[in-house]
Amino acid sequence: MKPRSEGDPAPDGAGPDSGTPWFSDTFAGALRARGWTLTALRRQLVERGNPVSLSTLSYWRSGQRVPEGADSRLVVRDIEEILGLEPDELQRSVPPSRRLGPRGPARADRLLARDGVPEIFAELGLDDLMNGLYVEWLHRWVDIGPDGAPTAFGNRGLYRAGRPGIERLAEMYVALSQDSDPFATIETIGCSLGRVIRRPEAKVSVAELLLPRPLHLGEEVMLEWTMRPQHAVPAQRFECYTEQRNQEILASVRFHPDRLPAWVERYTDSEGGSELYPAQVDGFTVVHHRQRNFGPGTLGVRWGY
Repeated sequence: MKPRSEGDPAPDGAGPDSGTPWFSDTFAGALRARGWTLTALRRQLVERGNPVSLSTLSYWRSGQRVPEGADSRLVVRDIEEILGLEPDELQRSVPPSRRLGPRGPARADRLLARDGVPEIFAELGLDDLMNGLYVEWLHRWVDIGPDGAPTAFGNRGLYRAGRPGIERLAEMYVALSQDSDPFATIETIGCSLGRVIRRPEAKVSVAELLLPRPLHLGEEVMLEWTMRPQHAVPAQRFECYTEQRNQEILASVRFHPDRLPAWVERYTDSEGGSELYPAQVDGFTVVHHRQRNFGPGTLGVRWGY
C-alpha cells in the first residue's frame, strides 16, 4: 500500500503566475502569523481524529507536496478551524489533482463482492449490512492472546434509523482460516442473535442481529456485541469496513502484555485513496485508529513481531 500522505508534486495551474497563491505560501504564512509549530498543529489534528504525519505537514508547508484526495482535504479543513482561518482560505489555494484516472474499488467494496457474500445477503433477505440504519459513531475492537490469535471481537455503536420499521441488521466477519467460527459465542446488548450463515470456503460468516422491536424513523439506539471465536489463528491485521460515511469510527487492538508487537501501522483505504501511518506501542498494550467523517471505506491496524 503506497502511503497517500506524501501526495504528488505540486502541479501546474497554481502559484503566482496563475493568480492563485501556492498552498504552501498560505499555509506557512498562517502558521507564522499565529505562532503555531507543526508539532502543536499535528497534536490538535490527532485529537480530532486526523493522524497526519509530521513529515506530511512539513512537505505541505515547504511546497514539496500538496494535499491530495478527500481525506487530505478533510485535514485541510480541520487546519483552517484550528488556525482560526476563514472557511476555504486554505482550500482555495489547493491546486487541482493530476491523477490519471480513477483508483480501483475500495477494500470494503471488494469484501462485500467476494464469493458467497451476495448469496448470504439474499438468503437473509437483506440488501446490505445496515438494512437502513445509519452509524453516528462506532467503536470496533479486538483482543489478541499470548499466541497472537484473536480471543474476542467487539462492536459498540450509536445507530439511527433511516426509515421506519427496521427490525434487524447484520454483522459480517472475514476469517483467516476456514475452520474459524467467529460467532461461536456472542454476547449482545440492545439486540439478540438471529441466523448465522457461514461459508467456510470463502472464510466468511454473517450473523443476523435482531432488534427488540421495530424502530421509528430517526430513532437512535445503542447496540453492542462481543464475539469469542473458536479455532482462530494468529493474526497481524484488524480492520473495519463501512458502507457509509461515519461521523466517527474507531478501531482498537489490545495486545497481550506477553506478546507485544515490534512494529504497528495504521491505514485507511477509501474512495479518496490509501494512507498509511506508523504507530508505536511505547509501553501501552492498546493501539487505536480513529477517523472522523470517514467512509465508505476501510480503516485498520496491522502489526508484526
